[in-house]
Amino acid sequence: MTTHASRYSALIDVYLRPKSIFSELTQYRQVGWLALAVLALFVAGINYFFVDGMSLHWLVEQQMMQMNDLNMNERKATANMLVELAPNMALITLLSSAVFIVVIVALNGLYLYGLSQFKILSSSYQYQDWFAFSIWCFMPLAINALGLFIFVLMAPSPDVSLLLADYASLNQLFLGLQPQSSFFELTQTINLFYLWVIAITSIGIKQCCQVDIIKAVFIASLPYVLLFSVWFVLAI
Repeated sequence: MTTHASRYSALIDVYLRPKSIFSELTQYRQVGWLALAVLALFVAGINYFFVDGMSLHWLVEQQMMQMNDLNMNERKATANMLVELAPNMALITLLSSAVFIVVIVALNGLYLYGLSQFKILSSSYQYQDWFAFSIWCFMPLAINALGLFIFVLMAPSPDVSLLLADYASLNQLFLGLQPQSSFFELTQTINLFYLWVIAITSIGIKQCCQVDIIKAVFIASLPYVLLFSVWFVLAI
């Protein structure tokens, strides 16, 4: 039997002993909603902190630096729009970050629910169960946000590059592509922390559906492989 205190320790256990979460997933239903709230608010709050400290001129300049496929008239119109939005950009970032977390959790739950409906995964879970399952899978994104927070605190000025938000991306870590590259957005999106997400998802699938680890890893990684493969082809 899972005690009240140990349920809340799941917020730490998911990083250290994720198997323990998935072995008693139904026992963590209530704390799962807390985990979602913590994840969404933590990520959104740090992204707000990241943007809010920047001067408005710097923020607009950074955004314009990533828009190289616009002609002169389009750049002027975009710059005017960004200047108008700049005072509210931190709030927009806060809200969009929270929504993003909920959406990716919901989509991952829908993906796994679909596999179970087609009997690719043997499970009696309903959509709400897979949604709860997916909350724990994305908890590494909180550590990703924590890293950003530390980098911003260490910066000599709050006017840091917007690219710092993707400090763990394939591009920032290894490639160093510039915004002019057709592969820039793709490589900025591929994040090292997604490997951690895939690892936890694989452990969960193996534990909850009693499949071998190879199949679990394949299922967990398939959405990322498909998404980034299609993106790569379109970027060529």
